[in-house]
Amino acid sequence: MLAFNREGGGAIGAALRSTLGTEPGLGTIHEWPPALRSIVNLMLNSRFPMFVAWGPDLTFIYNDAYAPILGTKHPAALGRPFKGVWSEIWDDVGPLAARALAGEAIWQDDLPLVMERNGYPENTWFTFSYSPALDDEGKVAGVFCACTETTEKVLATRSISEERQRLSQLFGEAPAFMALLRGPDHVFDLANDAYYQVVGHRDVLGKPVREALPEVAGQGFFELLDNVYASGESFVGRQLPIHLQRKPNGPTEQAFVDFIYQPIVDDEGQVTGIFATGYDVTEVKRAEDRLRIAQEAGGIGSFEVLPVTRTVEVSEEFCRIWGIPFSPVLSLDETLKAIHPDDIPKVLTGRASITADALGYVEYRIIRPDNGELRWIARRGEAIADAQHDVVRFAGVIYDITDRRNAEEALASQAKHQRLLINELNHRVKNTLAIVQSLAQQTFKGDAPLPGAREAFEARLTSLAAAHNLLTQKNWEQTSLKDAVRVSVAATAGTSAQRVTIDGPEILLDPQTAVTLTMAIHELSTNALKYGALSNDTGKVAVQWTIVEYPGSRSRMHFSWEESGGPAVEAPLKRGFGSRLIERGIASELRGTVKLSFEPAGVVCTIDAPLPQGLPNA
Repeated sequence: MLAFNREGGGAIGAALRSTLGTEPGLGTIHEWPPALRSIVNLMLNSRFPMFVAWGPDLTFIYNDAYAPILGTKHPAALGRPFKGVWSEIWDDVGPLAARALAGEAIWQDDLPLVMERNGYPENTWFTFSYSPALDDEGKVAGVFCACTETTEKVLATRSISEERQRLSQLFGEAPAFMALLRGPDHVFDLANDAYYQVVGHRDVLGKPVREALPEVAGQGFFELLDNVYASGESFVGRQLPIHLQRKPNGPTEQAFVDFIYQPIVDDEGQVTGIFATGYDVTEVKRAEDRLRIAQEAGGIGSFEVLPVTRTVEVSEEFCRIWGIPFSPVLSLDETLKAIHPDDIPKVLTGRASITADALGYVEYRIIRPDNGELRWIARRGEAIADAQHDVVRFAGVIYDITDRRNAEEALASQAKHQRLLINELNHRVKNTLAIVQSLAQQTFKGDAPLPGAREAFEARLTSLAAAHNLLTQKNWEQTSLKDAVRVSVAATAGTSAQRVTIDGPEILLDPQTAVTLTMAIHELSTNALKYGALSNDTGKVAVQWTIVEYPGSRSRMHFSWEESGGPAVEAPLKRGFGSRLIERGIASELRGTVKLSFEPAGVVCTIDAPLPQGLPNA
């Protein structure tokens, strides 16, 4: 006698002993043929989902492991005909059962089935086998099935595949050129459309870089790749010239590129490849060259004044006009010493505190340090402010107008004709300077200051550009808080952005608020990358917000940025531009309170502010 006749076999074994003995389809357990009892005994003592459909009606018997698959059909399915149990999928499994009854063993891998096991249709996937179940005489008397549900695996695989496709699409459509090089020979594993554009749409995948781009030999780029691979240190190049075959079967052409060679390391810290990314800046370089030539030909010098450091970045033509040796960065105070003492009050950039009215159109005299010659200078420029309306730099041009001033002085005593001539000259010079001002403004508004500040300023421009791109997509109307945070983190943190979780209800922001918040998130992300949770491989950042309803008043937003898992945090001795932007700019823009805490476990920034008027949560 088999074990489940007396005890064991789990819940199904107990059910068989108490109920199935009365079922007319199979008779009592004691009347079962030995073959059926053996199959059921084996099945009930297995933890793998199994069932057997036996007899003319294919009476359904299963084990405890199979019961969860039935859902709400259990326990009523026990002892019912197979077709009645799974009527909704009979068109799918019935023909397979018929083949098993005909003596054929069936195997199905990840078969999709729409089941109604919980009162509603749901998509499922199963891997299973149908085997002929033989009676005591060796004839097929039923179908034996061993199965496993693979729904979660199939859905996970699809999700991973879709994510890979999305990342592949983003990689392929990125405006920067990108390529992934593998091994010490730098074999091309991946390249996006922008990279193919740079190299003339040649087939480079699977080829070492020296074979794929033979014309680059001798220009130093291969050696840079070798050094990055050997040292594990990245390389950044700015406006480096390169001769490339930019059209299929065409001649080599000179291009200029900004790029980064970033080593890729494995879990053991060994370099396995190099990620190359950058931009083709050929047109930018040519535009700069054209501007330089125009300045030299027209005698126009350009400058940028940086009030914080009291320095001035200048062009070569500026130094020639001023009569000093060329240096790209000069001391503002030393430069101002060349101004004639009587004209110093005109030049407001000499004040200790430089404000937005310090520039404009002004004419003054300088005494050239190289030869002591007195020269008249015309200067025009304008102030450039940040989001808080603080002046961060001044950009402008100078023009030697000595000849014009001498002509004015010589003609001062002449009559109406002379006055008309001077007025006409003034008019023409002002028009010329207006044109030069427009050219300088458009050309220099993206230039960065000192090398140390340049990287931070470019990063802020990148974050601001990301915010503008987002607003452009929204037609400069409203955008969501979640999108603003996501875009800023992605633009700043790069691959580390995956360690930043963003969670909160949809809240709509107006464009100005979105830009201000995006710049603040950029500052937090930058700090986390340099010193905080994103500066190592384990730190994380949690960004979340909630909406709190207050009867009779506007709802409020509670926002938090919380870092963890990074290096121990120490409060800075003084607050820099980023902290002021976060604490003052956000508080002013949102009309709320902002708290920036440098906790040992990680930086925490909290914002409590009313929801923007007329902009309810999305």
